[in-house]
Amino acid sequence: MDRRLWMRASGYPGREITRCPMHVRVCRLDLADLSSVDTFVKDLEAEKSIDFLVLNAGVAGGPLEHVAGTGFEKHMAANHFGHAHLTNLLLPRIKAQNTPCRIVVVASAAHAMGDIDLNDINYKNGRKYSGMKAYGQSKLANILFAKALHDRLKDTQIVTSSLHPGVIATNIWRNAPSWVGKCLVPTFFTDKTVQQGAATQVWACFADGIGGKYLQDCKVKEPKKKAESVNDSDALWEATQKLLAEATTAR
Repeated sequence: MDRRLWMRASGYPGREITRCPMHVRVCRLDLADLSSVDTFVKDLEAEKSIDFLVLNAGVAGGPLEHVAGTGFEKHMAANHFGHAHLTNLLLPRIKAQNTPCRIVVVASAAHAMGDIDLNDINYKNGRKYSGMKAYGQSKLANILFAKALHDRLKDTQIVTSSLHPGVIATNIWRNAPSWVGKCLVPTFFTDKTVQQGAATQVWACFADGIGGKYLQDCKVKEPKKKAESVNDSDALWEATQKLLAEATTAR
């Protein structure tokens, strides 16, 4: 089967990598920019099917910043709203295809430090901001979004899960203070290599019995209780769809 792997790459639209066993095409995608997501989805129209959708991009730490055009707080923009918009646009195609699909949402154990405030989810109304708390909110949103998506796709061939990949010293920390990204994380918190961090994501693409579950170290793991609330996942789902509709209409 001729499968294509679609990867996030900044500045390399349409670049094709041919020196590998499978055909790999790299397309530009900025998940904090809804217009970029729209363009990316159009780039996928030639594909026969979407077998795996791994929602893996992210930013962590740094000062309060709102994305131009939408006003979304940057963590929520890149880590949650962009993924939700991408999923919304691809779902009609995925539902219509004759083959199954796995949707894997890469969250984090950092959801433990996050709380979702639907009255001020984008830190515009006086809510006290912390870069790591904002990151935690976006990671909690990932788990709740995956649960809500699973509940809405139970009678389809689409299996959705979320996971913690481990703490990995990648450039996700580029926006955090240098003492966090260059000292604290690599020295005290990193517990996996990039390859080890990818393992649970790959496992989630093929394992049985994981629909709606949160995963860690290639097995099902119980998240914090606040990540298990059906009411909270439904409320976040509705708020997300409303905010995305407003943002896309305003463009």
